[in-house]
Amino acid sequence: DTPIYLTNGPHVVPPGPIVFVPGEARLMPESEPNLENVRGYLAKFTEVTKLTVYVWADEAGTPEEAHQLAIKRARVLSEWLIAHGVACQRLSATGVEQDKTGRIHRPGRPVTMVTFTIEEKNGKAIDNGPPFGTPVGKLCPN
Repeated sequence: DTPIYLTNGPHVVPPGPIVFVPGEARLMPESEPNLENVRGYLAKFTEVTKLTVYVWADEAGTPEEAHQLAIKRARVLSEWLIAHGVACQRLSATGVEQDKTGRIHRPGRPVTMVTFTIEEKNGKAIDNGPPFGTPVGKLCPN
């Protein structure tokens, strides 16, 4: 079977949800085929030179605790992609806090709001992503 890669504007859309253990930065096994699809997309479309993983805060604890969990989850997703062959230089990751009204995305469910946004093609910026959030920091060792 030939994999199908879906995009929506500048976003790579996995075929199913990214699911974490509730309240933790640990992936549920059913997320792996969906992450494998994103990895396959990056392997096929090498002109994508920067992909940012955005993870939104959910209902885990206080808004600050939820934001910190979103940052950790963004790092976990990036590290999964790196461990499965994506060059760390092609990735960045951001944890996104609740919006200004205090709303959160996908409340009460283990499915976390995640977007994989194509930021650059052939080294040229195409999208700046959301104007908020906290980058996770360096993903490459040096």
